[in-house]
Amino acid sequence: MINRYKPIITKWSEIHYLTLTVKAQPRQNLDQWMGGMLQAFELILNRCRKRYKRGTGPLLIGIRSLECNFNPIKKTYNPHFHILTENKEIAQIIKEEWVKTWNKEKMLAAHYLQHIRKVRETEKDIIETIKYGA
Repeated sequence: MINRYKPIITKWSEIHYLTLTVKAQPRQNLDQWMGGMLQAFELILNRCRKRYKRGTGPLLIGIRSLECNFNPIKKTYNPHFHILTENKEIAQIIKEEWVKTWNKEKMLAAHYLQHIRKVRETEKDIIETIKYGA
């Protein structure tokens, strides 16, 4: 999979790595929360596609994978997305939409916990993103 995506990703002008997360959850809530994360991301994509078609936003270009870490002390799970985007603008749009979507009623995705950084080692970050999907 890495060999399939690498030639495309290396052509991107300003690759950025985005991590999106939500509040850690106990095991019994994990399936529901991960499903909610996938639904929220689809909602964001649909919203942004409509903006692009109207000429009011950019085309979102990127690659995404879902990972989940376990905290053995608190016995909670932290599901999160790793996303490579074509540029910083796309990463920022996705981040802002993510925070807005999850924080309508409660603070479930704190703004400061969503990270964006410029990719310096393309192959390393492609591996980091794709390995969970594979």
